[in-house]
Amino acid sequence: PPAPEVAYYIQTPTKSQAHTKEMYSSTNYLSTRYGPPSKTWDEAKVKGGLFVGHKIAKAKPLFARIEQKMLDQWRKKYGGVGSVTTGEVLFPFYLLVAEVKEIDPHPTASHLAVVKVELGPGKGSKTLVSGIGDQYPDMKALVGSKVLVVENVQPSNFKGVKTSALLLCAETGSGKRAIELPRETSPGIICLPKGSKLNKNKFPSKQFSKSPMTIGADGIVAFAGRNIEGAKGAKLPPIPSEFRGKIVI
Repeated sequence: PPAPEVAYYIQTPTKSQAHTKEMYSSTNYLSTRYGPPSKTWDEAKVKGGLFVGHKIAKAKPLFARIEQKMLDQWRKKYGGVGSVTTGEVLFPFYLLVAEVKEIDPHPTASHLAVVKVELGPGKGSKTLVSGIGDQYPDMKALVGSKVLVVENVQPSNFKGVKTSALLLCAETGSGKRAIELPRETSPGIICLPKGSKLNKNKFPSKQFSKSPMTIGADGIVAFAGRNIEGAKGAKLPPIPSEFRGKIVI
């Protein structure tokens, strides 16, 4: 038979055990299955937990089986970044090199900018709102720049302006800046971690804050520890040295 501490632990849930409904339910279920006769700590010490002849109820599964369908639903909802069974990187972003065609101050928020980008041959254009409106002495200098854009974000209305993409940025010594690639970089390059599949499923922009995307000391963009490269053999050049660390929007 177990020590009195075990009997008491199972019989009487502590605050830490019962801080969620699920934890409490599990503890209560164990108590009904195990059925220790001691109701209090003092009683458990006297009786020594269980005694000869005490009957234990028939065992049943403690937790319901998690089916693959449910796992797939959770992965889609919560944006998992990898598979422990296959090693495949589940990259949630449709990431492209784009060219800035127009940029203007937001009509009602000085810290925001309205940016129109060209996504490359046959891919059209997008208008987005970015928080770089007060970060540049002259925003117009960005026109013609090659930048990184996430295209598969759910469209939203940002202070009266519709936005349907994300402009990737990094914190620099001069403040937050749009990540600029060398100007000779071709727009339209699709960027993916090696071994991952193209994903165009829409996601809410607020989820991007959970993204483990960074720029390493070598100028290589990485996601969850895996380098991002151009798809179909396209060359993605290193990011200039002024942009390093965590990628933000």
